[in-house]
Amino acid sequence: DRLGFQVTDDNGKINPADKLGGDYAFTAIGLGANYWYTKHIRLTANAIYNIFDGKDLRPRTAGDNYFEFAFRVALAL
Repeated sequence: DRLGFQVTDDNGKINPADKLGGDYAFTAIGLGANYWYTKHIRLTANAIYNIFDGKDLRPRTAGDNYFEFAFRVALAL
């Protein structure tokens, strides 16, 4: 998934004095797997790689990219 957006003032212009104002982009690349342990129990794992970019790279305090992991257990009755 890719999302691009701008944070502007009321006039639609990017204000350099605004800490959050700017032109941003976000990309998420995901991979998931399901495993049916039994007929009623499902295990799910997801790995997501997030990328932050765009013309304005603020208010970034961490790196440009990071991984996200999610694990779930589902019970089917």
